Amino acid sequence: MPTFSFGEDTLFFEESGEGDPVVFLHGLLHRNWMQARLAERASENFRAIALEFSGHGRSTSVADPKKYSLARFADEVRALLDHLEIEKAVVHGTSLGANVLVEGLPRFPDRLAGAVIEMPVLARGATIAMALFKPLAFTLDHTGPVVRALHRLASPIPRSNPNLAILLDLIPANPRQAASVLWGLIESTEETDLGIFSSLDVPALVIAHPHDPLHEFNDSVELAAALPRGELLEARSMLELRFAPDRLWPRVEAFYQRCFETATGDS
Repeated sequence: MPTFSFGEDTLFFEESGEGDPVVFLHGLLHRNWMQARLAERASENFRAIALEFSGHGRSTSVADPKKYSLARFADEVRALLDHLEIEKAVVHGTSLGANVLVEGLPRFPDRLAGAVIEMPVLARGATIAMALFKPLAFTLDHTGPVVRALHRLASPIPRSNPNLAILLDLIPANPRQAASVLWGLIESTEETDLGIFSSLDVPALVIAHPHDPLHEFNDSVELAAALPRGELLEARSMLELRFAPDRLWPRVEAFYQRCFETATGDS
């Protein structure tokens, strides 16, 4: 099982394929199964790497909210690149992973050949996020036995289908630890100042979809406009790229390729 050390933690990742590296970042309380189908497609032409953040999946999990923040997760991405001795990668983050990438863009732009920012939660979505995540964290803190029982009931179900695995991930094995991740993000996350991206020279593809108050479409439109090399790709729904990616995937894959061609030309 491929792992690396980050401070006192052990972080899990998977990789497949060969070529230029594309790193996939999963959503909140998920694990890298969330990106399995995209990583599988990417591995046909790229080196696909899928990280599991601390507090998620098979990586170290500690029930301490102070351990979890977007800045911490961004540092874990950079540490993964260091561990694999990757000079530059395209990083593709979804939901939480998208916000981690937004945090990482100004922190280590020199390590990014490109960024795919899929469904970020920004200014407009933040209000909804608080309205959803605070009650969820409270519920996980106080209904641990019930959630653990549900997890045990779901555990025998095979995870051979990545789409089913995505849904089963929503029942945490350790509800108090999952609550700690939520509380940590609630307490540490501040509104993103889009002005910090004005001089950022990193190609960025922002993927958004309408009719979702959490991953609010206009937030993504403004982010794409604020990024000097940003472009917007509209999905039909939050599920399209996970469950029916054939329409969007050629655009995403072409973006990966352009990023590496540009990076080679600049070097």
